[in-house]
Amino acid sequence: MCIRDRSTGDTPNFPPSICCIRPLVHHDINGDIPLERQRFVRTAWYNFIITVILLIANAVIAIVNAVMPDKVGVTTDDVSQIDQDTYKIHFVLSIVYLLGIVFAFIVWYWPLYKACATGNSLSYVLAFLGLGIAFGFSVLSSVGLLGYGGCGFLYAYFTQSLKGEALFIVTIVMAAMWVVQAVVFVAFIFFLRGWYKEDKASLASAKSQFTRGAARTAVTLASVSYTHLRAHETPEHLVCRLLLEKKKKY
Repeated sequence: MCIRDRSTGDTPNFPPSICCIRPLVHHDINGDIPLERQRFVRTAWYNFIITVILLIANAVIAIVNAVMPDKVGVTTDDVSQIDQDTYKIHFVLSIVYLLGIVFAFIVWYWPLYKACATGNSLSYVLAFLGLGIAFGFSVLSSVGLLGYGGCGFLYAYFTQSLKGEALFIVTIVMAAMWVVQAVVFVAFIFFLRGWYKEDKASLASAKSQFTRGAARTAVTLASVSYTHLRAHETPEHLVCRLLLEKKKKY
């Protein structure tokens, strides 16, 4: 098995250029991922797309629930003021969760992609952490606690009592999809663990890679800062700097 590190030198091609958005990373499963891992990474890519669809559907259900009139026979006395406030918070959070489209790529998919492409220990650790977060989010969304933004089973019960059977059925399907997502993330962790062992990755190696990366970042920032200061140096500053350097020599 040949691990190919093509993290540098490749032209960014993802995300696609749209309006003000410009490609930031190079994404090429066939070119970057070893052949025996391509099916797994491609499955993860499809699941990322499904995650995007679920987040959008989750928000749409919350929006429909907000604008849809209550079913016949429901009065304002049927729902307490606390439930109404919780319902509003739930609606707002479901919209905020759309940011998960970006975070899903950054938090779990891209670390998984890089881990399978390079065998990098730090990427593996970040991928496991990201998949754990994704699993927890899917479980929370499937439960559907009111006020937490996820259109799950409890939220479906809430919609049935106020909005009727049609939206209830749609929300139940949404909750079931979140359950499937949670199971898929567990499967990803299991399969990724196999590649982790095969590449002989370790927490110690990940810690070392993180330390080296942080040191390089600090040096780069210091260099950029010094270059920026020199670029804005006035004649007076130049004279003072030269005098100080001359004084140090003697």
